[in-house]
Amino acid sequence: MAISSPLTLGFIGGTGPEGAGLALRFAQAGHPVASGSRSLERAARAAAAINQRLGASLAAPYDNRGAV
Repeated sequence: MAISSPLTLGFIGGTGPEGAGLALRFAQAGHPVASGSRSLERAARAAAAINQRLGASLAAPYDNRGAV
């Protein structure tokens, strides 16, 4: 991962196809991301999938309000 960013990028709807894809791509670039969802359980699954895929803890789950 090339970038070490002090900012966390929040994605409302981070469990849908577009939000999850964007969150993954920014995390792949080294940015911490906040995966937001109406369901914290879905957000946790999405964040865990990103972290597992990257082998790093760059994604964290939030409800949509907490992701912004």
